[in-house]
Amino acid sequence: MFKKTLVASVLAITAAGAFAADPTAVLPIGFAFTDWLTVNNAGVGNGKVDDDNVVYFIKEKQVGGLQSWMVFFDPKGSDPVSGTVTFDMPVVDLYKTTAAVLGSNATYGNPAVTYLSNPLTGLEMGTLRHPGPDSASFVGNVMTFKWVASDPGDHVRILTQAVPEPSTYALMAAGLAGIGFAARRRGKKA
Repeated sequence: MFKKTLVASVLAITAAGAFAADPTAVLPIGFAFTDWLTVNNAGVGNGKVDDDNVVYFIKEKQVGGLQSWMVFFDPKGSDPVSGTVTFDMPVVDLYKTTAAVLGSNATYGNPAVTYLSNPLTGLEMGTLRHPGPDSASFVGNVMTFKWVASDPGDHVRILTQAVPEPSTYALMAAGLAGIGFAARRRGKKA
């Protein structure tokens, strides 16, 4: 019994690592979905990224039981993009207004990223230059979006359930091992 419990614990811990993957996206042909930290050529929210065919993501802080992600698109001009972004864990909340995105930078922002307090950060909801309302929504672990971005781009912050820390799995493994040990001792007494 102890051996089976130990094997199950090791398998659970090993499988947990698979949930820590970066999100994936389905975008129009010619678009890329890239980790901002691999490029990091400008601050987020300043309108100077100027990548017409790239949607970026940033893995941000884990706070409580939530993992934060920022997804943004900042083209040179005013360009459309739509698609889906799939996360490994269920989406819990989506921040898309200027107030929500800027107001949560201190709590969820990645310390390696410079976030600028541009009043146009978030999703633009329609102007003469930018006629259509941008949209972003989620169901389960998938965010769907349709944006027409112009400087400084379109930005959303997504909160997903967090993958438990390795120490949580270690504690769970120790508990399962303890239960297995107790069951083994009880079986020998009978």
